[in-house]
Parts: sequence; structure tokens; C-alpha cells
Amino acid sequence: MNAQPKGHGAHGDHDHASPLETLVAALDPEAIGEKVVAPHREIRGNYKIGKHQLKTHKDVSEEVAKYVQHHFKGAYKGELDSDEAYATGHQILERAFEREGGYQHALNLAKQGKVGEILDAIARFYESQSQQRYITAQLHKAAEPGDLEAQAGLVKEVFNKHKKRLGEHDDLLAPEMFAQNYAQVVNEYLQGQRGIKETYGKKPKAHDPHAHH
Repeated sequence: MNAQPKGHGAHGDHDHASPLETLVAALDPEAIGEKVVAPHREIRGNYKIGKHQLKTHKDVSEEVAKYVQHHFKGAYKGELDSDEAYATGHQILERAFEREGGYQHALNLAKQGKVGEILDAIARFYESQSQQRYITAQLHKAAEPGDLEAQAGLVKEVFNKHKKRLGEHDDLLAPEMFAQNYAQVVNEYLQGQRGIKETYGKKPKAHDPHAHH
């Protein structure tokens, strides 16, 4: 269950990139979308629902178990017996619909002909779980747990990219002091980069000569 769904290949060659650049590329939303999100969406899309409306607890339980088996096999190439699959699905739905009443909400949806929404919730759980594992794996690949030198190196790279903003305070920020919190430093850097990309990365709209000002 710890395996990562097989994606569709990496973008470009990062052999000569710095550790931070390699990490930023790996954690780019498009890369995550291709390697992690797309495989899960494909697995969900490949599942054919027998009946969209199920009236009994037994029917819902069987459908939940059947879908969990389908998704688990597609994502992790593993097998689950029906009891384990149902127990897993029940736990997922209790959490997914916690605010709406847990698994009881799933039963209500099934009676309303919305079995698809139940399966979507299970698929989203597996997708989210895989994203978290992928991000953790990439962070550890860039700087192994306990490797303070590598962690400080990543922090230093981030600080170097913000030298102008840090100004006279640059000398007061020792990367070693932030090494153990390198994941947070990198995450904040990534959020900033994505904000810049969203703001300035969009193509300007073509001028409409017929538009009224």
C-alpha cells in the first residue's frame, strides 16, 4: 500500500540542476498532476458502476468493497479480500463524509441514486494519500532525514534567491538554524513561486478592436 501509482514519465533532464531546482521541478503542479493525479483519475474513470441507486446496506457495502478492490489493484498492483476492502472503504467514507454524518451519508447518497459520489470520495482519498507520499518522497530524496548539511543546503539556496528581499538581514539568517524546518522553508518558497507564475505566467488577452472602453 506504500507503493506509488505508475505515472507517465518525467519532464526533462534535471541531472545538472541544483538540489532545489530538481525539487521545485518534481513538485511542480503539472508534474504532480501527470505522475500522481492522472493515474488515479484514470483508475476511477475505468470503473463501471452496475447500479447508480442501491437501497440496502448490503448492496452498498458490496459496491464499496468492489470499488476499493478495483482502485487498490489499479494503483498499487495489490489484492484485498472483500472484508478488508469493505473495512477500508468504510473508514475512508467515515472520514470523507465526517461533517455530513459519516458512512450513513454514503448510504443516503446510494438511495438517492448517487453511488458515483461515494466512489469519487474513495478515489479522492487515494489520490490525496498518493500526493502526500510523493511530496514526502521528493523532499527526502533532496535531503535525507537527519542529513542536516543537505537540509541546510536547500535552505541556503532559498535564501540566496531572496538576497535582495533579505537585504541587510541576510547575514543574520544562518541556513543551519532552519535546517530541520527545511520542508516548511521550501514549501513557502514554492507557494511564492506559484503565485508569481499564476500572476505573470498568463498570456495577455488579445486586444479586441471592437471593444468599447
